[in-house]
Amino acid sequence: MNLLTHPFFIHFSESSAKALAEYTEEFTLNDGTAIFQDGDPSEDVILVLDGKVDLIKKADGDRKITITSVEPGDYFGEWGVLDEQPRSTDAICVGITRVAKIPGPALLRILHQEPAYVTLQMLRTILKHLRRSNERFVEAMLKKP
Repeated sequence: MNLLTHPFFIHFSESSAKALAEYTEEFTLNDGTAIFQDGDPSEDVILVLDGKVDLIKKADGDRKITITSVEPGDYFGEWGVLDEQPRSTDAICVGITRVAKIPGPALLRILHQEPAYVTLQMLRTILKHLRRSNERFVEAMLKKP
């Protein structure tokens, strides 16, 4: 997937999308590579261009729970950038994965210049992710003995 064809950019004006792309760095990462860990500062929004990333929460002991898997065309890390809180999961690559990192300060600066509609669309994506996480949590609780 090409950076500017990623769905993250669809609601931004062309000039804002290009400006964000100029701040963005692309990386190809190996299987098992941690993009970030629980507790790290929330400095970037991560776009998945190719491959897959698991968002994992550590549970009691050494147990780890995959909260969700993020695939090409989706993104994550926006919550922490928007609320300035540390990362709440580990983000681990599954297979060879190509991602793009948009620095939080650049994103916030451009969001302030865009119409409220753009921020609303980002909020809708956040809510979609939250609903998906809630559904997975409920399913896991219902399966517990």
